[in-house]
Amino acid sequence: MIIEKVVGTFPRPDNIERILVGEREDGLFTYKKQAADRNGTWGSPGPACGVYDSPETAIAEAQQRVWWLRAMNTDTDDWADLAKAVATIVDERPDEYEPAVRQNLDELLLVIRSTNRPAPNVSPGYWPTFCLAWEAEEARNLQIEVFEDRYEVYRLFDGRTDVWYEPHAYGAPLSAAFLAELPNPT
Repeated sequence: MIIEKVVGTFPRPDNIERILVGEREDGLFTYKKQAADRNGTWGSPGPACGVYDSPETAIAEAQQRVWWLRAMNTDTDDWADLAKAVATIVDERPDEYEPAVRQNLDELLLVIRSTNRPAPNVSPGYWPTFCLAWEAEEARNLQIEVFEDRYEVYRLFDGRTDVWYEPHAYGAPLSAAFLAELPNPT
């Protein structure tokens, strides 16, 4: 189904993706994701993500399913700050962050957010990767580095560091062992 009329556009802070909310030919509404290439040119919109009775319902559903859009519209500043921090990191090295790294970050943040776990702090990795760390008591010694093909898990103890990695491709499920490493839900 083709969107006949775009009624709302919501860009991600780093402008690598946006959500288009549109009215369909039959008078119902949907939203689609649209990604930009490295030059900032918008590609074709993705598939329709649901069918809704109003643009407000389509926007509300998008806010529930797209972590960065939800972060921009939440009462908690932590997730909004996280979205801005990710955008700043990418802006500092715009040609270096591969789409697979950003997709793996988005997917991990969606899991963290949708399971009501605390928002992590984010910093750039040595490679064009993202490093996540938490202030929550049970996770103060946890760091996760996001790569294009894996998540590296670091547990920092006095005098030693435990390291292991979770192989990961975008869209693949996460192991129970990996999920158990994440901070407890709040």
